[in-house]
Amino acid sequence: GSAVAVAGDVSRTDQIEKLVAAAEESFGPVDIYFANAGVGGGGGPPPPPEGRGPPHPASTAR
Repeated sequence: GSAVAVAGDVSRTDQIEKLVAAAEESFGPVDIYFANAGVGGGGGPPPPPEGRGPPHPASTAR
């Protein structure tokens, strides 16, 4: 596979346009856009429910 890193703020339309342009330049037309920007108050993920182990690391990646 391949990847391209582009810094941007998905709350700003001009930055979204920059991100899409970079993706199209590297990979061709964008078919799906999934904005998965996390929002949190800090302090990490909540503790797991009692009796359960910690969640899978991929589910809490930030």
